Amino acid sequence: MSDDAEFPAKFVAGVVAHINQDHAAEMLAVAHGIAGQAWATEATLQHADKNGLDLALRVGERVEIVRVPFAAPLVKTTQFRVAVIVLIQQAHKRLGQETPE
Repeated sequence: MSDDAEFPAKFVAGVVAHINQDHAAEMLAVAHGIAGQAWATEATLQHADKNGLDLALRVGERVEIVRVPFAAPLVKTTQFRVAVIVLIQQAHKRLGQETPE
């Protein structure tokens, strides 16, 4: 991985596609529970880097990009899955919901 905040483009594209296909509810929970954006009715992953996620939040015609940081910058792409799971668990806890395994 380079010294900047970017993961390899192929990795980012794969992550974005997977999360947006299979984890829309979890991303909305992160938007509501971590980013405090309860107005959103849809959240999709726009970008990922070693520092966090950029979510596109939507309701009707309104779209806003919100940055959700990781607790600490990641060193390896293999840390990404765990960092996202931690965000999801924190979001569900803050929302008073059961945390998915």
